[in-house]
Amino acid sequence: MAPIIMTPWMTTTWPGLSRLWLRGQWTGLGMAAGFGVLFNLALTFQFMWIETVPSIGLNVIWTCVGLCWSIGAIDGFRVTRKHSIQLQTRRQFNRNYTDQHTVSETVSDSPLSMVKSDKHGSSQSTSHDETNKSDISDKLFLAARNQYFKGNWFESESTINQILAKSPHDIEARLLLLTLLRHTNRIEDALVQITDIQKWDEATQWEFEIKRELELLELELTSQNKSDFSTVAA
Repeated sequence: MAPIIMTPWMTTTWPGLSRLWLRGQWTGLGMAAGFGVLFNLALTFQFMWIETVPSIGLNVIWTCVGLCWSIGAIDGFRVTRKHSIQLQTRRQFNRNYTDQHTVSETVSDSPLSMVKSDKHGSSQSTSHDETNKSDISDKLFLAARNQYFKGNWFESESTINQILAKSPHDIEARLLLLTLLRHTNRIEDALVQITDIQKWDEATQWEFEIKRELELLELELTSQNKSDFSTVAA
């Protein structure tokens, strides 16, 4: 028997599954579980307890099931469409994003595992200077990322600053700097960075990474507050 291949659009058939499968959101799990309970309840009344439920009550239950499914399908379509657009945009810039969980324990919780690849498909109309500038930026990013994975925070930050001096709106470099600031416990600086990033139009295609980094920053703040409270109490 051939295995069933799960595609993103298949997740729209069950409410909440798109959010859970594509985004890893707990709200998706709640929606999927809630609809499952409602659907099973309707089936139970329909085939087991039909004699105890008036026809109008049964119609109301199935109407609720249909309404919840319709709302869930619309939400799933929107989430999946946005996910597909983000993937398409990233492929357009010829960038490869892979999880690097085995690289270093110090970066295992980082949502930023990005590799800038050479842009072989550059347009013929792109000027030679712009191409060279892009190649230099890519090489600097790779150098900064490699230093980051090695735990050489100062060298990595210095290289990132070279990139940002030439391209202040380089989102990849900004996100790498943001993650570096978090790992070095410079939470206030990291919050300033993420606030600036969220203001830019270019940040829309990085919504998932930005949201994940914001969640990690909130966890760090909560941990620091608990530590400060324990110190004062002692």
